[in-house]
Amino acid sequence: MVRATHYGLLAHRDLARAALATIPLGEGALRFSDRMIAIMRLGNLPEQVIAYGSDLLFLYATATAFEQALYAEHMTTEDGERYIAEIGEYFASLPADRFPNIVALAGPLVGGSGEGERFEFGLDVLVAGLAAYSRGASS
Repeated sequence: MVRATHYGLLAHRDLARAALATIPLGEGALRFSDRMIAIMRLGNLPEQVIAYGSDLLFLYATATAFEQALYAEHMTTEDGERYIAEIGEYFASLPADRFPNIVALAGPLVGGSGEGERFEFGLDVLVAGLAAYSRGASS
C-alpha cells in the first residue's frame, strides 16, 4: 500500500505537494486508511502504534514522492547524477579533522537511487520498527 501510494504520487507530481498540505478525508482516502489500519491490527500492534504508524507510513510515501518530483521538475537524469556526484566530491573534500564521519562515508551518503534503494530501505526500516511493537513479538 505504501509503495502504491508513493508511485501513484510520483505519476501525478503535483498531487504529492497537495497531499502534504492536507489531511485526506475523502471517501477514497478513508477506505485506504481503513485498509492500512486493518493490516496493522492483524499485526497485533497496540492501538496508538497503529494510529501513529498509519500516519507515518503515508507521510513517508508522500514526502519521498514530493522530493523526487522536485528533482524531476528541476533536473534531467543526467543533471541529477552530476549533482549527486558533485555532492559526493564535496563531502570527500571536507576537512577530515572537522567532519570525520561525513568524509569517511562520502560515497555511501550519496549512493543508491532515491526511487529504488533509498525508498525501499526507508520503508523496510519503518515496517521493521512498527513490527517491533507487536504484542505477539517474543523478547
